[in-house]
Amino acid sequence: MDAPKRTRSCRRDRPTATTAQSRGSRQICLPLDRQTYDRIWDEPQAVRLFVQDLVSQHPELVPKAMAQGFTWCGTLPPSQKRAGVSLRRVRVTETDADGHTTTQDDFLRPSFVLPYCRGTVEDVEKGLLLLSYGVPDHVVASCCGRNALSWYRLEQSLGRNRVVGTTVRDPQALPAQLAADEHHARLRGEDAYVAMTAGGGCILGMALSNTASEVDLTAAYGSFRDEAAAVSPAYTPETVNTDGWKATQAAWRTLFPKAVLILCFLHGFLKIRDRCRKAWELHRKVWEVYQAADAGAFREQMASFRQWCAVRCWSGPIPEALEKLWSRTEE
Repeated sequence: MDAPKRTRSCRRDRPTATTAQSRGSRQICLPLDRQTYDRIWDEPQAVRLFVQDLVSQHPELVPKAMAQGFTWCGTLPPSQKRAGVSLRRVRVTETDADGHTTTQDDFLRPSFVLPYCRGTVEDVEKGLLLLSYGVPDHVVASCCGRNALSWYRLEQSLGRNRVVGTTVRDPQALPAQLAADEHHARLRGEDAYVAMTAGGGCILGMALSNTASEVDLTAAYGSFRDEAAAVSPAYTPETVNTDGWKATQAAWRTLFPKAVLILCFLHGFLKIRDRCRKAWELHRKVWEVYQAADAGAFREQMASFRQWCAVRCWSGPIPEALEKLWSRTEE
């Protein structure tokens, strides 16, 4: 009898987390090298002094309740994957404004060990560097050991952490100016869109959207809103830089009604450049407008640029692209 053929399904949606604490978020990574770990890990008092110093100097790296104190709950058995490595358990008790007390157990892990003890940073450093340049998994395995599936899982698991909660722990460090756009991708032969949010020179949000509709993009960009709210519940960006896609702008108006949406100047420049790639002087004039110090100077330079173009003859679709740029000055 032929056995039924099994196929592996791929979910395009992700269930919403029921609590702010997602699975795996109870592990606290301590900045410890191997030498310091070997010296203090078996001495509870030495580890306590290290953690207390960390709480006082870098409170954003640990739960806020640890500032009220914590209790040791022993050490887990040594890892079967990493010889000589074990995790410590710490219990934190927090009392809210209403007098209610909650208790939570966290695990302390040294930073030179990867989550789930899948290896050490030194072991995978070179392999992940190759993967970042698009080297195939089987080639990385041939050069750095392990197997192709192991390197694939290591690369994919980098997305387990919350992007905002991992990169920004201080509410004051959340950027006031954001940029948002969708990366067009293919998933199992179908179109998909990766909604990406950036700010302060860092990627802050990334989520998959099945379509480029307002509803789906709102849900995808909403993952950034939810993660930012976990860092600072009152957070609202001052400006969000987007392209001209109406669904993207509508999504951000829904998520942050008080934010000012700014039209991306780069998209306007690219439309002009693609129609006259060798008009270097025109390209330079466009970017001079972008360098304006404030809104008033931007309007003045845009008007001067329009006068400069008026005395020149542009052929083909160039005038149409220029007219579209001028018409969106206020945006």
